[in-house]
Amino acid sequence: YQGQIWQLSSDARSTAQITNENDPITAFDVSPVTDQLVYVSRNQLILSQIDGSQRKILRQGIKLHTYSDLLDQLNDEEWIQNNINSPM
Repeated sequence: YQGQIWQLSSDARSTAQITNENDPITAFDVSPVTDQLVYVSRNQLILSQIDGSQRKILRQGIKLHTYSDLLDQLNDEEWIQNNINSPM
């Protein structure tokens, strides 16, 4: 799964998927003191244990539109008729 956090085993022979978000993870950090993971996905700040358990949304911002959302809107004939002003 692209855009997720994976853990590499200490012998570098295997991996384990830590997160399973519907949207890609765009930033993350790990605390060496508390063994917690914090990451951002779909404009949400999420905290979990290092193994991905105990997932908790700390903050949620407004929904950000994706390019796909914008393309759908620009291809919507009704939206075009109602939102594009005449140059005259």
